[in-house]
Amino acid sequence: MNTASEFRRIGLALLLIGLAGCGDDANTGTSNGEGGSESSTGSSTDEIGSEESASGSSTESTTESTESTSESTTDTTESTSESTTDTTSESSTDTTSESTTDTTESTTDTTTESTTDTTTESTTDTTESTGVEGCAGVCGTPECGQCPDFDTVQGPGFAIESTETPVGDYALFLEVPFSPALLHEDCGWKVSFEPDNWDEQMLDPELPVSDVDWCDAEAYCAWSGRHLCGAIGGGPAVFDPPEALTNEWYMACSNADTVLYPYGNMYMAMACNGLDAGVGAPVHVGSLAGCVGGLPGLFDMSGNVREWVDACASDPNTPDDLQLCQRRSGAYSSAANTLDCDSSSERPRGERSGSTGFRCCG
Repeated sequence: MNTASEFRRIGLALLLIGLAGCGDDANTGTSNGEGGSESSTGSSTDEIGSEESASGSSTESTTESTESTSESTTDTTESTSESTTDTTSESSTDTTSESTTDTTESTTDTTTESTTDTTTESTTDTTESTGVEGCAGVCGTPECGQCPDFDTVQGPGFAIESTETPVGDYALFLEVPFSPALLHEDCGWKVSFEPDNWDEQMLDPELPVSDVDWCDAEAYCAWSGRHLCGAIGGGPAVFDPPEALTNEWYMACSNADTVLYPYGNMYMAMACNGLDAGVGAPVHVGSLAGCVGGLPGLFDMSGNVREWVDACASDPNTPDDLQLCQRRSGAYSSAANTLDCDSSSERPRGERSGSTGFRCCG
């Protein structure tokens, strides 16, 4: 605006100078004619006015152009700033968000895969090392553990363990993880072979194992490469009568049906660990020198603990764990009339008692 004012003042000065000149011409020479002078002067004035107008227009145009340029520059700067800010902000936010998400997903995937792989490998390794699905045969074979050290006595067509199975031998069986493959077909309800009160029993490994059911006894004997005493020649013995001449346990106790008690035909109260002996608890296997027979070298066939044998009822209306099975020999709590070789008692297959153990044949 200062430049436009300057041009106007210059134009006005020139106009005044022109007018002054015209007056001199009119006074000194009129031959030129007032009209021509006025025309010339008017023309000059018009030209000056045009110059002023052009100058003013140019100035204003320049000013407006400058202002427009300034505004355009400002707008461009603001636009560029906003664009840069928005782009930077959005890019930074998106990149950070995507990076964080990708990192999280990567961490999650890595953790999940690592955990899954580790768990799977650990489970597989544990199964392979412990044989959880393992033993399906006899001791001494892969996954089936160490065999117990036992003595046997030879009878007519069979062999029988010289003593009741001791705690120490049964402990070797329990070192092998439980395997359903070791179960008798009538024992599918079993999930463990550990006897009741096992920690207490382990305090004295020479005592006869007790608190076992029929399935525990049958599984141990099969695992050790033998069988629970049954019929001579194999298979279960007849359930009744118990003194059948095909019964391994009876034939061993009676020395092939020749004596009433393992030590003879007369009852001897102190020979074995029955009620009359007054001990009131099991004693170490094979520790009573007077309780020997029927076969030579065979111990504790009367008293100490009752012994499960392979002779069970087969009532189709009774569940497997409730089917009655025979026990022989009497126990430390038994009276004289239940300590002879042909005596027996029956209990459900799944029952356990602190006065019941077993021995194996084969």
